[in-house]
Amino acid sequence: MTAVIPDMAGAVLIMSKKRGVSFQESKDLKHFSGLTSMAVTLNLTRSMERVNRMSLSLNRNLEERYLLSLAREEIEYLRRLYGKATDALGKVGDKKATDFGASTFHRIFTPDALVKVTGGPRALAGSGPESWAAVVTNALKDYESTQHLIGTQVVDFTDVQFEHGELSAGEAEMSSYLQAWHAWPDRRLRLVLGTYHDKVRFIPGKGWQIYDMTLEYTSVEHRQMGDAT
Repeated sequence: MTAVIPDMAGAVLIMSKKRGVSFQESKDLKHFSGLTSMAVTLNLTRSMERVNRMSLSLNRNLEERYLLSLAREEIEYLRRLYGKATDALGKVGDKKATDFGASTFHRIFTPDALVKVTGGPRALAGSGPESWAAVVTNALKDYESTQHLIGTQVVDFTDVQFEHGELSAGEAEMSSYLQAWHAWPDRRLRLVLGTYHDKVRFIPGKGWQIYDMTLEYTSVEHRQMGDAT
């Protein structure tokens, strides 16, 4: 009795319990076995090629996911740096602070960035880092101190391109919650809640920069602070 059994890789195994197999039958069996061995080799080769392709694809995916993870962190830091730069620009008279604020705006914004504030008591807008730095300075100059707190950041990539194992181009959108405290010298406090909506672009040699920013006010509250002592 001869049985032909397919194995897992798609090759063929032969089991025989027949006694007194003739020379011709033996020759045919050897020929069939030789063909089977060739099939096994071909199937194993193809299987290894598939495994190698899957491994390369997996490694590429892991590499790209790692690069996107780094990109997400860099994008989130744009908004955090904006918060520190904004508070620095409000320190009118402190040249070191205002220089830091101005240079940071140049770092995080594209030269033609569109920036605006909506939902507040008055609309504000600017184009480019210098223009927006002037708007911010004018808006904060009468406060004794300010603090812009950034949180709940979400980044969505809209386009990414990789070349030679590196990020070569990309765009993304980010939303970030804002809680901004503004204190007047008489200890009155202005609290602003809102959401920043940013559109960012990866520029080779510069990294990620904001090219469109909208601050959407959620609420504004005025309150009196207690004695600091």
